[in-house]
Amino acid sequence: MNKYINTTLDLQHSVDTQLVLELLMKWGKAKPDNIELKEVSKAFMNIIFYTNKLSMERWGYEKYCSDAREERNRAILRTRSAEEEINKLKEQLKQVNYEL
Repeated sequence: MNKYINTTLDLQHSVDTQLVLELLMKWGKAKPDNIELKEVSKAFMNIIFYTNKLSMERWGYEKYCSDAREERNRAILRTRSAEEEINKLKEQLKQVNYEL
């Protein structure tokens, strides 16, 4: 997914989470003995932990893919450089053979 879309979705998730948490805290202060409200608050905290875990896993996966891509690109550049050097050395070897 596009990194800008991820950033926008993450930001929206954070704003929505903050809003719900503030409302739950407000309602919890107004009705501290409400068992159902306590259960909803606990369930919402579980949802927050789960989405945070998914977000961290996504970050780790994207980091791994990025690192692997960089490593592959460095290997390709090293291979190209080595091939160029081999071709130069072959050309020099041909010139030496002609001079002999």
